[in-house]
Amino acid sequence: MGVESETCGCDAEPLSSLDKEVYYHGDPINVSIEATNNSNKDVKNVKLSVEQVTNVVLYSNDTYTEEVAVEEANDLIASGSKFTKTYTLLPLMANNRDKHGIALDGRIKQEDTNLASSTILKEGTDREVQGMLVSYKVKVSLMIPGVLGDLTASDATVEIPFLLMHPNPESIKNPEEEDIAIEDDGDLSPADAEDDE
Repeated sequence: MGVESETCGCDAEPLSSLDKEVYYHGDPINVSIEATNNSNKDVKNVKLSVEQVTNVVLYSNDTYTEEVAVEEANDLIASGSKFTKTYTLLPLMANNRDKHGIALDGRIKQEDTNLASSTILKEGTDREVQGMLVSYKVKVSLMIPGVLGDLTASDATVEIPFLLMHPNPESIKNPEEEDIAIEDDGDLSPADAEDDE
């Protein structure tokens, strides 16, 4: 089951969808775009990004938004035409090490550090107890040049929220760990059992 954006009512209207609602760290995010260009201008550029939104609720209630994966494609969508394409985004900590203001699971110098996982609040949970709330969204923008080119360009944008998480530890089982051998100490003499201890 995927997630779809809502239409924006623009002349060049993108309808975007993701192939699932929950992604694990390191999973590629496939974004399918269907756009109908009802404007009298060509769309010159398609921009896709994954944005991390961090709401610091502990002391200031500030919100920080950072792009953690970006793709800009010079795909032309001619006036009056339809366009369909799937793009792949990959939000990884490795590609964001030089950025300031992103939330992490761990420390930036640790090799196994990931971008912060999405915050899931149970009903009735006090938001301030969490300190920071992290969410993610895919943003798709179609750039339409204006009368003066890029100076007066406009865009049609849609946003699709999703969850970025660590996999459930129970779903990642090491096959070697599943074969557990239990030795029976019943054949040992009391002296041998003491030696084993």
